[in-house]
Amino acid sequence: NYNFMEMSYKHIDKWLEISDVFPENVNRQNNWDQIICKINQQKLFTLTHDQYHLARLQSILLKNAGAWLKVIPSENIGTRLNNDEVRISICLRLGLPIFERHLCKCGLVVDEFGRHCFSCNMNNGRFIRHQLLNDTIHRTLVNAGIPNRTEASNLLRADNLRPDGVSIIPFIKGKPLVWDVTSPHSLIETNLNNFYPGKAAEQAENKKILKYHVLEENYHFSPIAIETMGE
Repeated sequence: NYNFMEMSYKHIDKWLEISDVFPENVNRQNNWDQIICKINQQKLFTLTHDQYHLARLQSILLKNAGAWLKVIPSENIGTRLNNDEVRISICLRLGLPIFERHLCKCGLVVDEFGRHCFSCNMNNGRFIRHQLLNDTIHRTLVNAGIPNRTEASNLLRADNLRPDGVSIIPFIKGKPLVWDVTSPHSLIETNLNNFYPGKAAEQAENKKILKYHVLEENYHFSPIAIETMGE
């Protein structure tokens, strides 16, 4: 420790040019790095004035936003990304253009960041993403010993509500579980006003709760919203 502190004192003036804060444990490199990362993070927010990019920066700082980087790539379970998927994921998080502006088949313009793609009802990718998420929930419940069926319909005689799935056995307080999954885009135009991290998921969950509130008497309803930025 003495040698480390002696070296630090020699460079204390250099460090003070960066920050007037010192880590509590000076013997861990990670503690010094965290201070520099926070300084650079604040600089990014100070230099960024576009609402889209401010929202993007806030989104990628969320706890689970980088979890996709830690997933073991496996073709068998669908977690291996191809080159385009990796490129789009990185561009989305770094705020880089994904492709050239073009006209969507629905008639609206898709900007270079692809925001419209994530919310367009005519984008087949949205339905594939939804199907994969729902299948993951279904298989997870089965592995946990909770048999269930997907695309359940006619849960109420007077209504044709069709949530994504329902458990066959009681889940909570004698009620079967009913779930409905959605994957809203964190950075669509309507979310940028008064933006806060997790806003898209929160709004999506509230809409699901309102839609399926008539099921509450007989079922335990759980909305599941996973934003495209990973939270």
